[in-house]
Amino acid sequence: MIKTFGNQELKLFFVTKGKAHVKCVPSELGRITYHKLLMIDQAKKSQDLRIIKGNHLEKLTSGKYTGYHSVRISRQYRLLFV
Repeated sequence: MIKTFGNQELKLFFVTKGKAHVKCVPSELGRITYHKLLMIDQAKKSQDLRIIKGNHLEKLTSGKYTGYHSVRISRQYRLLFV
């Protein structure tokens, strides 16, 4: 479940069900970004996101984001969460 957002634009995008136009979400990826956020919000634990292979769930193990997980939106964009 999503408890907080590190980016307020992304929060606005999510609470408006993907209707808000924000800089952090390219328009061509709006629909998929909203659906990925919805999946993250509905998951009880991070492993629940492994069910769909297209998520490309990864646990980050080095650098600034050690301990975070990522879900792929496209080749260029990821959603990071703890």
